[in-house]
Amino acid sequence: MSDSNQLVLEISDKLLQDTKDSIKRRIIQKLEAARKLVDFDKEVSAAIYVYAVEELGKLEILKNVQNGKLPYRPVFRTHSTKFNKAKEYLKNEKHEECFYLYEGAFDSDGFDSDGFDTDVDANTEARMGIFYVDIGYDSTSHIVDNVKEIPTVDAKLLSDCIDCLEKVVNNWN
Repeated sequence: MSDSNQLVLEISDKLLQDTKDSIKRRIIQKLEAARKLVDFDKEVSAAIYVYAVEELGKLEILKNVQNGKLPYRPVFRTHSTKFNKAKEYLKNEKHEECFYLYEGAFDSDGFDSDGFDTDVDANTEARMGIFYVDIGYDSTSHIVDNVKEIPTVDAKLLSDCIDCLEKVVNNWN
């Protein structure tokens, strides 16, 4: 491709299936790790869970590979694309409960609400912040004004999300 940011790879049917199988196994491993961490450190558990959701999006990307052409970069390698693919799949399959990480994460409009967009999509980046500390600053003055906080997580809801996503992945095809 002419754009250096785009890369389409050729993949055989066998390697495509092997990749899907490997991703499914890794998602289940992530969910098992997240499940074990819920009582010890629910924020780390939630971050691992978010990675597992993103990997579901990767499965959805692979499902749509045609003629052995995998849109590797930027599609397969882009976090927001994978997360949005997972979100779309979970919505279409009526598994919105896989995103209730804390009370008030959704309003009555469900997936298409501003509640989802701000509480889940935006907090996905913040959730990854569990692995590092970041700061907030005023974009006009460039003065640091806070240490970014990690979104709170409800342990019971997170456990329910883990169970939900595990069922989704085990039934995914």
